[in-house]
Amino acid sequence: MNTKQLNIDRFYFHYPFTLYLLLSLKGIIKNMNKNLIMALFSTIIITLSGCSKDKPQTIPQHELGDTSYFSQQLIALNAHNTAPLTSKKYPYATYVRQASEKYNINESLIFAVIKTESSFRSKAVSHAGALGLMQVVPNSAGVDVFSLVKNRSGKPNRAYLFHPQRNIDTGTAYLHLLNTRFLVNIDNPISRFYLMISAYNGGASRALGVFDSDKEEAIDIINDLPPKDVLAMLVLQHPAKESRDYLKKVLKHQVDFYQIT
Repeated sequence: MNTKQLNIDRFYFHYPFTLYLLLSLKGIIKNMNKNLIMALFSTIIITLSGCSKDKPQTIPQHELGDTSYFSQQLIALNAHNTAPLTSKKYPYATYVRQASEKYNINESLIFAVIKTESSFRSKAVSHAGALGLMQVVPNSAGVDVFSLVKNRSGKPNRAYLFHPQRNIDTGTAYLHLLNTRFLVNIDNPISRFYLMISAYNGGASRALGVFDSDKEEAIDIINDLPPKDVLAMLVLQHPAKESRDYLKKVLKHQVDFYQIT
C-alpha cells in the first residue's frame, strides 16, 4: 500500500462522476468548435492524470467520521504534564507519574492505554497472553524492554507483570522504545505519535506496512504525508480492525483524561 495506490483509488472513486459530467455536456459539445473541444478534453486529461502521481494528497476530514477529538488531543500532546493528573487521585497515579517522568511519555497517554487495554484491572489476561494493566506480552514487548531498556536477559513473568508498578513501567518503557528506536526515523512527532499508538497494539511492522511492505519505503511515504493523512490511513487502511479501533479509542481516552485535569 503506498501513496500512489491511494491516489489511484481516489481516481476510480471520482470516475463515475466525471463520466456523468461528460455525458451531460454532450449537447454543449456539439455546438463548440474544434479548438474549444480540444481545449476541454486536454483540461480533463491533465486533471485526471494528476490522480496517479506520487504526490501525497490531503484526505478530507469527513472521511474519518466523527473525529473532532483528534485535533483536540494534539493539545494534550503538546502540553506534556503541564496539568498533573496525579492531583485527581486516579488509580495508580503515582506509578504513572514515575513512568512518565522516567521515559518522557505523557501521563494522559499512559492512562489512556491502561483504560483501553485493561480498564484498570491489574490481573487482566488477554487471549493473546498479554498481561496486566498495560497488557504487556512477555515474549515480545517484555523481551524488548528487558533487553534494550533494562539490560537484562529473559522476559518478565506473570507475577512481574501483575504487579501494577512494574507493569506500568514496562508498558511505558515499550512506548518509549517505539518512539525513540523502532519508529525514530519518522520525522514528524505527531505522525510518529500516531504510529506509536498503533504499533503498541499491532506491532511496528504492521503499522508501517499500512504504507508500504518495504520498511524504508514506508518511512519515506510517511515523511511525505501530513500527520492527519497518516492518521487517516492508520484508521482506515490498517489490516486489523482491532488496531484501527484501538488507535481511535486511545486518542479519545487521552483527551478525556487530559480535559478533566
